[in-house]
Amino acid sequence: MSIATPTRIRGAVEDLGVAALAGYLGTKAMEPVSQTLYELESDTDRAQEDAARPGPP
Repeated sequence: MSIATPTRIRGAVEDLGVAALAGYLGTKAMEPVSQTLYELESDTDRAQEDAARPGPP
C-alpha cells in the first residue's frame, strides 16, 4: 500500500500534464498529415472512402 506523499502527488500531476500536452500536440501534428494523405488518394479510393464515411474528412 503506497502513501500519497506530496512528491508522489506532484509527480502524478506532472505526468498528467505531460500526457495532456502530448495528446494535444499529436492531434495537431496528425491533422495536416491526414489531410495531405486524403488529398493524395486516387479518385476511386476517395469515392469509396466518402461512400463509407459521409461528411467532411
